[in-house]
Amino acid sequence: MKKRFLAVCLLILGFVTFAEGNIQFGIGSGYVFYGNKETRELLNSFDDPSSIIFSMDGSLSCPLADSIHFSLGLTSIFDGRWKDGDYILLWDYAGTLGFDIYPSVAGLLFSVDYCLGRRTDSICLFSKSEVSSTNWGNGFALSVAYDFFYQKQTFSPEIAVSWRRMPRENYADNIIDLKIRLNF
Repeated sequence: MKKRFLAVCLLILGFVTFAEGNIQFGIGSGYVFYGNKETRELLNSFDDPSSIIFSMDGSLSCPLADSIHFSLGLTSIFDGRWKDGDYILLWDYAGTLGFDIYPSVAGLLFSVDYCLGRRTDSICLFSKSEVSSTNWGNGFALSVAYDFFYQKQTFSPEIAVSWRRMPRENYADNIIDLKIRLNF
């Protein structure tokens, strides 16, 4: 396990060093359309909770051409609801691999990503606790973003909206996400 982790770290370091890559971090919020009827009913039965939906992502990218960049990253969204000591925590996470396409319209860019991920649910209702995870699933993400300082040699803020579809056992979750990102 340590050898695999070290190999991945060296691959990422080489990717950024020799490919003149960018590092990107983003935070935001969004909404998850849960495909599982039981999950929707569980969330609807939790009457008037406090809640938060928080998303994060990070990626490495390198230019393949002036208008096409290859990217490798991680993305996650956390949906938490709580009231009177009871809670429902749903955490979706995925690794991404894809392309960023700049259509020569200022800093506008489109992203297409393959996603490999799953969701972990932690539920504590009526003194009953349960933690479960879905199987790993293959999905995709489509994004539209605007890079305010595109092609500048400094850090660059970016605003992005994305849709990620993650198939589960016999249903799919759809995640809409709005993020502010920083490119380095």
